[in-house]
Amino acid sequence: MGVVADFVRVPADAWPEALARLGADDIEVRDEGAERGVTWYSCRRGACRVGLGYYPGDGGQEVTVYGPALRFWRRPLGMYRLYRDVRRALRVGS
Repeated sequence: MGVVADFVRVPADAWPEALARLGADDIEVRDEGAERGVTWYSCRRGACRVGLGYYPGDGGQEVTVYGPALRFWRRPLGMYRLYRDVRRALRVGS
């Protein structure tokens, strides 16, 4: 069915602060481990969940925020709010 995704550049020195902002917004952040140079996280609020892929490469740090489109279809309001809040937390200060 597809994926909803966004890409954000977060400086390396701002990454710990961005993760802290996520926790402050009542978002549970869990480290899912690293694979092929990308550190994966899951961000959850209630029954809604999006993923983060953190890639610290080439002078800037690329972060992918993503979630399966089916999840957005099943819980449109909750997923939209979580996705928006995660993107906002990552963009502040970057």
